[in-house]
Amino acid sequence: MLEPRTSMSRGIAAPVALLDRWNALTASNVNSVVLGFSKDPNAKVTVLLFWPGSEAPWAVAKLPTTPVARSAIERESTFLTEIHQQFSGDVLRTIPRRLTAFEAGMPPGAMVAQAFGGTSLSLLYSRRRHLQSSLVVGRDIAWAGGWLRDLETATVQSVGPVGLGDEILDSLLDRNRRDAVTTRVSNALAPFAKLFRTFQGPKTVVHGDFWLGNILVGDAGVTAVIDWESAQICGEPLRDVARFALAYALYLDRRTRAGRRIAGHDVKAGEWGAGVTYLMTGSGWFPQIIRGFVCQSMARLGVDPASWPALLLFGLADVAATADDDAWAYRHLVLLDRLKGLAS
Repeated sequence: MLEPRTSMSRGIAAPVALLDRWNALTASNVNSVVLGFSKDPNAKVTVLLFWPGSEAPWAVAKLPTTPVARSAIERESTFLTEIHQQFSGDVLRTIPRRLTAFEAGMPPGAMVAQAFGGTSLSLLYSRRRHLQSSLVVGRDIAWAGGWLRDLETATVQSVGPVGLGDEILDSLLDRNRRDAVTTRVSNALAPFAKLFRTFQGPKTVVHGDFWLGNILVGDAGVTAVIDWESAQICGEPLRDVARFALAYALYLDRRTRAGRRIAGHDVKAGEWGAGVTYLMTGSGWFPQIIRGFVCQSMARLGVDPASWPALLLFGLADVAATADDDAWAYRHLVLLDRLKGLAS
């Protein structure tokens, strides 16, 4: 019978139905499960299932706790079905498949998908001294960049004007139309949205939340990319480039008190977003590696690399427009307001 390895932090009926369902389907063939919550306002319950004697889960189930969470899981379910129907290639082996046979009888909105081995890149990133080595940081960037390149190659559908800026600014205004900061940054970035439309780039699958916590890696590179709730079957791949670069820089000072030098870097921790400011304005090896990844990606995707500051600012606007947590979104908006002049 299934037994929880860890206790629930708050009561919810959905996991009970999941356990009952798995017990009925597998009898004694599955002997443990891990239950956990995401930290988002519209949280999901994540359930990992293990075969006896295995240290790696064979399946992952997501269950919603709110109607918004249910909609997100349903979007991911639809996307995972579509991407495996429409495309092929080695990169598809790193994208979860739905295990629909196990979803029958689940609570409404639940999804069951293939699990993968590997370590979250966010866990490696947080280890002491990981960010002090240019070789290690360069390896992380190469792994993520190589995976994005493979995804683009496998899923390109057409070529057309790069409308990334228009798409992001429209979403930002839809969320905060009456906000003075939003108006200010939108006006500042509008000319660069127009500039991006002069470039021709491929339309591909887009993950939509391509950051450290959604990337699993092993000794040879990326083993899986998970959490496709914000994905697009056909969109602007530069969104993922900007999201990864910003997320990799954002947590650079997480172990350092404000005012102190960040170990391994010629910069001090400061107000929230200091790592992103360093990425945008610094001259050390860390910003150079990440900016190199951004510029190479832009050249590959048909956009003048000299526009990299504008792309990263659009990336901040993208988080401000789409983040589930209002406070997290507004922090990115304020940071964008501080840095908006760098694109000129």
